[in-house]
This record gives sequence, C-alpha cells and structure tokens, in this order.
Amino acid sequence: MNTVLPSPLLRLGLRLDAILSLAAAAAVPLLLVPLSVALGFSREQMILIAAFMFGWAALTGWMGGQARLPAWSVWLAIAVNVEWAAASLLLPAFGWITPNALGWTLLVAQALGVLVFAGLQWLGLQRSERIGAAAAAIA
Repeated sequence: MNTVLPSPLLRLGLRLDAILSLAAAAAVPLLLVPLSVALGFSREQMILIAAFMFGWAALTGWMGGQARLPAWSVWLAIAVNVEWAAASLLLPAFGWITPNALGWTLLVAQALGVLVFAGLQWLGLQRSERIGAAAAAIA
C-alpha cells in the first residue's frame, strides 16, 4: 500500500473542504425551513444532504490532521468531490430534485467550489512525499 506524507497544500485542501462542509451542514438544521423554501428543495432532501456533509466534514477534517495517509484515501476524497459536483448538476437535470433559480445558482456555485477542493487535493497529492509499504511499516 502506498502511503503519503501530506503536503501543506493537501492538508489545506482537506481542511478547507472540512470547514466549509461543516459550515454548510450546520446551516441546514438552523435554517431548514427558509432554506428549503428559498432553494426549492424538500426538507427531507436538505436533511440528507446535511447528514452526508457532517460525515464528510468529519472525514476530511480527520484526514487533514494525519501525519500519513494511504494514497487511496486521498484519491477517494478527490473522486467523491468530483462525483458530488457531477451529481449536483445531474440530479436536477434528470428531475430527481427540482431546485428553483436560486437553488440552481447555489448548485452550480457549490459544484464549482467542490471541484476547486478536488483540484487542491489532487495538486496537494502530487506534491506529497510518497513512501512505500515497507518504509511506512518501519516508521
């Protein structure tokens, strides 16, 4: 298993992802009714999104604080971010959620933001030092 020593850029990408995901998730229970009305999402959809984002914030926050990470876990974070961005645009396009104009604006903005996180994480991974399984077991 390849292990990486996270670069400062990778740590930044993971931590920013965690902080902004936590902030967005925390806003949902506090503003559930006004947000669901303003964006055109059901309350249930908002709660599911917030639940995922709380878990995601915990995971990426934890990852951002680790001295070493399995390379696959960073690739997973990048893939989830890309998938989240794609789902943000495809779910309404296929009618699975029905945002209003403000909701669409938020979805497009957050999809772009999530792609920025994925890009930071990818660049950060490229700048991270890789150590092999034997070296990781010794250290």
